[in-house]
Amino acid sequence: MAESVLDLHIQIGHVLHDFIEESSLIFHRIKVEMIECHTLHLNGLVVLGHLLNGNVAELNRGGSAPGHAASRFDGLKLSTPRERAPVERQSALGGTVQRYARTVQDIRRMTEQGLPALEYQKAARVQAAQALDAMHRHGAHDLDAVFVREPGMVGEAANGRTANAIRQMQLESELRANPDLRADRFVRAWQQLRAQRDKLSGWQNEDARGAVENRMRALAKGLEKDPALGAALSRRGSELLGRQWSPEWSPGSRDGGIGAAIGDQARTRSVIQQLTFSIERGRNLGIGL
Repeated sequence: MAESVLDLHIQIGHVLHDFIEESSLIFHRIKVEMIECHTLHLNGLVVLGHLLNGNVAELNRGGSAPGHAASRFDGLKLSTPRERAPVERQSALGGTVQRYARTVQDIRRMTEQGLPALEYQKAARVQAAQALDAMHRHGAHDLDAVFVREPGMVGEAANGRTANAIRQMQLESELRANPDLRADRFVRAWQQLRAQRDKLSGWQNEDARGAVENRMRALAKGLEKDPALGAALSRRGSELLGRQWSPEWSPGSRDGGIGAAIGDQARTRSVIQQLTFSIERGRNLGIGL
């Protein structure tokens, strides 16, 4: 009987020992969790303080409370208002371009059906153009030029895929401000048309050749509206005609007696004349082949 009581006491002692050890582990874990929560709370206050003070740069450098352990806030990257501005502006510009493209698309659909645009459609286009111009100087004018050159881009932009339209609109802005860039584009277009015309030799291709030459004449005549471009082209004779030219030259004088006094209008008229003459000369040669 005494042995049974002793065994029972021993078992109870083991149980109490195990309970005390397990309790110590539990208390230790609770303590660790409390410390981690305290640290997280402090670091959270640091983040909040930085945000309230507008010191986002400190957070982006990985700054934390001195002497505190690393937490889940370490390495947190927050964008500054200055960093967000270009992204937000680009997004807003995309929406404005899409809106304008939709108004252009609506009017084009009416035109394709042989119907006049409705008044509300015209008003919507004017309002969309004004909104676009407010975000991008001469944006509607530049985007119209893009849509004329690449009609398929209207539907693309109207459906929300505006990235390409925006790039082309920005390029148009650069071209409008830089006559040398416009001259590059003019030269490429002229060379392409001249190559097409040269392939259409002989009387059997006379109609097709005439259509290409009409486009060349329209391209040359368009210089009347852009004297700065005409002046820039006066230095590109070898690329346009395959030989050097000097629009201000006349017999008996290196510069025709005009020199630096010649203006853009005079240079442009001379360029148009020489381009037109090259078309007629090429036409006579092409038909005779």
